[in-house]
Amino acid sequence: PTAVFRSQICCFLGGTLRSAGHLAPFEYDIRRVSPAVRGLAVMWTAKLLCCLLLVPFAQAGTFLSGSLRWQHLGDSTVNFDIVTYWRRSFTPFQNGQARPGDKIDLIAQSTVSFRPGDGSREQYLFGQVTEINEAEDWLEAVSTIQYKYGDPDLSFDGQVIPWEASLQGCCRFLGDEGPSNDLGGDFLVKTTVNLAVGASPDLRAPPMVYMKTGSSFRVPAPITTRTPQTVPNMLFWRFCTGTQPLAESLIQLNETTGVLTWTGATSSKYAVCVEARRYMDLILGTHIYAQQDFMIVEQDAAVAVPAVTLLGMDPAHPLIYGYVGYRFNFTVVAELAGAAQGDLGVSLGYKSRAADGATNMTGMAFKPEIEAAGRLQGLVEVEVVADWNAGWYAICLFAYLKSDPMVASTVQCVDAVFSTDTRPIVTVSSHPRFRDPLGRPDVYSVAEGQELQVSIRAFKPPVDDVVTVELSSGPPGARIVVKAVGHSSLSQVAFTPARELAGASIEACVVAKGSRGAYRVVDTAELCLTIDVKRCVWTVREAESLVSISQILGVSWLQLWNFNKANISRPDFDLQMGQLINVGQLYAVDQGDTLYNLAERFSTTIDMLERMNADVADSKQLVANANPPQLLCITFNSCNGPSVQ
Repeated sequence: PTAVFRSQICCFLGGTLRSAGHLAPFEYDIRRVSPAVRGLAVMWTAKLLCCLLLVPFAQAGTFLSGSLRWQHLGDSTVNFDIVTYWRRSFTPFQNGQARPGDKIDLIAQSTVSFRPGDGSREQYLFGQVTEINEAEDWLEAVSTIQYKYGDPDLSFDGQVIPWEASLQGCCRFLGDEGPSNDLGGDFLVKTTVNLAVGASPDLRAPPMVYMKTGSSFRVPAPITTRTPQTVPNMLFWRFCTGTQPLAESLIQLNETTGVLTWTGATSSKYAVCVEARRYMDLILGTHIYAQQDFMIVEQDAAVAVPAVTLLGMDPAHPLIYGYVGYRFNFTVVAELAGAAQGDLGVSLGYKSRAADGATNMTGMAFKPEIEAAGRLQGLVEVEVVADWNAGWYAICLFAYLKSDPMVASTVQCVDAVFSTDTRPIVTVSSHPRFRDPLGRPDVYSVAEGQELQVSIRAFKPPVDDVVTVELSSGPPGARIVVKAVGHSSLSQVAFTPARELAGASIEACVVAKGSRGAYRVVDTAELCLTIDVKRCVWTVREAESLVSISQILGVSWLQLWNFNKANISRPDFDLQMGQLINVGQLYAVDQGDTLYNLAERFSTTIDMLERMNADVADSKQLVANANPPQLLCITFNSCNGPSVQ
């Protein structure tokens, strides 16, 4: 028979799924071919007819929304993060029962493909299921691709021409579940890649955004290498290039803030694609952009929906700070008059970042604290896990009724700036009596027999960290006394020098470090302080007197009293334990001084000079004209002559 077939269909051919939009119309005139070829044509005709029977099912539509962004990894390699939302009940997705962690082949009516934009072959995608919503019948799938580019093309004036990467496929939802402005249509989401830029804007929104007339939703577009404070006049938003945005009577988009306002008065669903553009050079107009495709669900104006408040945050610009490897939290309040106790819920997710990892909800949860009729209050607790690099991200949420999930608030997104965990910050303080008389920093003065106490404050900003302080070096007898634990710990260096250390200058060092844990930095912070043991000052021990101390020094008690007349008027009275007394006089070393001539001049011995000056006993050196001057404690006795021993 003669047959001329002209058709555009979606079907499996030779094991490869090709889409209707990607096959050119084809014609066959079987009368012009050989019998063998005619037989082959009949067989393929049967296959094509079989595929045609699948077309009604192919038009069911399973794609809901999607987005992609990228981050430069170094060299010419880029990491693409592709997020798509699909009808969960679609049979090829684990028989419609896909769960977080499942790996699925992203095939709906056509092969979903990713194109790097450099002319290379398209790549077909698998996705990791990271979130599901049974009430709304959708799943979130994340695909991560690392791609190595070649040399970029240049414009006539030598400027780099960005590559345009894209995610495309078929088809959108149909019927009541699909967008009224693009039922069953193909989808296309793009981003431009320039290796001179660290990352694209990182748009992320839930697949369905619930809005009422007059309500607004900020489409977040963080840039991981920036902070919210550094992007004014650097980003602007608009509807995706090449798409037909809804009429302004339905929707408006603020190009400088990304705030989308719904102005319609219908009750339907609409596909929307928004792109954020990042200017590299305002004069040349070179730009990087990324796109986010999602669906707006307009709610009946007469239906009350939950109101969401983020406690302690600026409603216009919610912002929090955190640290990689640590937990942080913020409080959310959802209110709806008439809602039964326990019927309000908060949905989390859609957190924007450069690599989603195995599960989108890892490290984030909403924990209710107060559940009452019409009110729900709880903490959003987030742990910034491994694949969250330091930078700027966004965390989005909305409140809903558990009994009717379609009664939901408009999405709110919080900008989150995460910093790399750093080493502890260590500061030192002490009682004024221990401070250095010369005002030198980190130098502390104490008499022998007195306990020196120097406070060490070790601080790390993450509130769930525990910072410990240890003594890494110091004199025998020095110890650490813990006063407070936590991320802002308080410890004391305690040390009581012995009499033989009088005149010594001793170094003691402490090391502070945070608690160990995955992805936490445990780099230590070290601080050293100098302990100067006072010269010519002793501390009275129990039962000591001027007589007993003079015998230790080898001088008369009258000479010892002479050193202390200003403070001791009655030498026959007992001394008090802990009382400080002078046991000599201070002398500034001068040019030409030696231990021998000083011993001769002051009627003492070299041995006594070394006993009263621990630093001289160690070094045997005198330094003239030093700044500050070198001081010696000299205890002289007119009964003794010089000694060269």
